[in-house]
Amino acid sequence: MENLNSDMENVEKLLKKINEVIEVSGFHVILKGDSSVGMLDSEWELSNNFYFDNQEELDAFKNELSLMFEGYCGVVTIETFNERELRVEQEELNLYQSYPVRYLIKDGSLFKMAGRTGVYGNDVGDGIHMELPKWMTEHYEDEQIIKSSDPKFRKILIEAAGELERKIRNEEYSLRNAKRNLAAIERELKYGK
Repeated sequence: MENLNSDMENVEKLLKKINEVIEVSGFHVILKGDSSVGMLDSEWELSNNFYFDNQEELDAFKNELSLMFEGYCGVVTIETFNERELRVEQEELNLYQSYPVRYLIKDGSLFKMAGRTGVYGNDVGDGIHMELPKWMTEHYEDEQIIKSSDPKFRKILIEAAGELERKIRNEEYSLRNAKRNLAAIERELKYGK
């Protein structure tokens, strides 16, 4: 009976340790450039599944990785894929909290493109404005202003998303066919007579 209890305790300890393992799918190594002299940021990716027993082990690995790159190219920043994903998600959340109401500006079937002066197109995603242009009010007469609080806003986005998903599927199908045909032609050119 004691052996059974001891074995159960060992299994529980092992399961606890396994649950505490940190899985990292990769690392971004970032070297900040200096835009004033024309040097852009550089970035390398190390992608694979890495496993660490605890945060200290992960931090030590990031430090060693940083030291290795610094020996070749200077001071770098190390960020895991997971950390970047969380940071970007938080930045987007902060942006949307800063602009709780967004706008679509519609002229007929076209949308005014955000960040562009006088440019209209069919791309709904490019037409989402975080705020109205300074010269425009919510009751602008020449164009239809649709606020994100209006159910039409969401309906337009859902319809556009569906159309884009279909377009992507069709383009991917065409691309697969083109690659298959190119491979057949290359085989024929290489081996045929």
